[in-house]
Amino acid sequence: MSLEETGKKIQSIKFGKRKVLVRFADGDELSFSKNAFTEQPLYAEKVLSQDEYKALLVLASEDKITNAVLRYAVKELHTKHETIQYLYGKGADEKTAYRLIYKLEEEGLINDELYATTYARDVAGVKLYGRNRVLFDLKHKGIEDEILSSLQFDELTELSKARKFAALANKKYAKNTNTKKMYKVTSALLRRGFDEHIAQEAARLEFVMGDPELELERLKAEAQRVKARYSKKYHGYDLTRRVALSLARKGYPYEDIKAALEEFDHEDYGND
Repeated sequence: MSLEETGKKIQSIKFGKRKVLVRFADGDELSFSKNAFTEQPLYAEKVLSQDEYKALLVLASEDKITNAVLRYAVKELHTKHETIQYLYGKGADEKTAYRLIYKLEEEGLINDELYATTYARDVAGVKLYGRNRVLFDLKHKGIEDEILSSLQFDELTELSKARKFAALANKKYAKNTNTKKMYKVTSALLRRGFDEHIAQEAARLEFVMGDPELELERLKAEAQRVKARYSKKYHGYDLTRRVALSLARKGYPYEDIKAALEEFDHEDYGND
């Protein structure tokens, strides 16, 4: 049989700063890290059997995956679950993935307890996440229930974060009525993951009352817009009722709505 049928001949081996490039006589090339290269007795002119070449292909593939996951792990802290999914995405099989996970854990590059406490303290502190959002995110990232249950959420810290977020939300919803603004700020805090009593307290403490005169002017202007829209189809009491309901849905107080409606033309807004 010819050489091509029985194996592959190494033509040359080139050593770079970080990689070793193995060239074969048929034009194929394989690249290895220096650590991986030392695992195989390779030299120029050596002829590899098909089985030896297949083993070398596996080594090159695993070496590439290993280097990729090391860069991934060193760049920033990831959970075990995230890293496993990353390895699968790089083509690692289950055996290879868990072997590398064990290695990374041994080297301290994966530590789910540290990740969880750092996320709950630092990330949540910067992003102003409440307890429920933190637990949801960590669960989604694959953190085990045992670790989640060990996390501590100081109520004063939670309230402090909630108040900071409530102050920002007050500015966002500044053009809303006072009633609507309180509702939206509280709802935003709940979506941010704060417990209900924390959300309500933070919304109350950071609430910025809108100027009553300005709010009344807004109400009158809104009432005129709604009136103009509905008056094409409705009249009398039916029109008044629909205008009042529309204004109530926008969060205006009943007494203010009543006062604004009384200024309308009695002919248009009288009883049927």
